[in-house]
Amino acid sequence: MAATVTGRLAVAIIPNPEAFGLDFAFTAVFLSLLAGLWKGKGDIPPRAVAAVTALVAEHFLTGLWGTHADR
Repeated sequence: MAATVTGRLAVAIIPNPEAFGLDFAFTAVFLSLLAGLWKGKGDIPPRAVAAVTALVAEHFLTGLWGTHADR
């Protein structure tokens, strides 16, 4: 919970993360974590399901969700 509160406060301090390149930095951090947790081909199906679910959710759950509130 402390990390969530810290992240929320950081958003207030940095209103435009793209100006500092932080939008890609966050993506790079999560991709490196994902690569570090790789255990073999058995990881592919759940990761594929998670990726598809995230893309579908991003498409249909816009509005009050995340940074796409302007859609």
